[in-house]
Amino acid sequence: MVWALAAAALLVLASCNQLPGQGKKGGTFVLGLVAEPTSLDPAQLTDINSMRILSSVYDTLVRFDEGGFELKPALATKWTVSSDGLTYTFELRKNVKFHDGTPFNAAAVKFNFDRMLDPKHEFASTGPFPFAGFYYGSVKETKVT
Repeated sequence: MVWALAAAALLVLASCNQLPGQGKKGGTFVLGLVAEPTSLDPAQLTDINSMRILSSVYDTLVRFDEGGFELKPALATKWTVSSDGLTYTFELRKNVKFHDGTPFNAAAVKFNFDRMLDPKHEFASTGPFPFAGFYYGSVKETKVT
């Protein structure tokens, strides 16, 4: 019995010889999910499964620290909040590009807020942006400075 357990342990250990970060180019990655994402547009999140996937694909302006509730920099390197709590100013990381090579900048951030919040925006029809009003409904204006 002891030998069988030892042999099983050796087989398990032998199969774990690849170090984290190692990998081979090419091949196929298969991910098992509870359900398909409803959308790959972060503004259209309607379910937890989509949120789990998109949080691995997209960066955000800020993020929560591991296991906590303290905000940490992400695409925004720092931010300030006005004394009345109504104005947020974000300084953005430099030299960041979208997957297609388009530069990430303040205009891109503004565009995304505007398309979610302005029903007359030319891309508002890509909605329905179900949580935009809930999360950002109090936003009166977005501005690039």
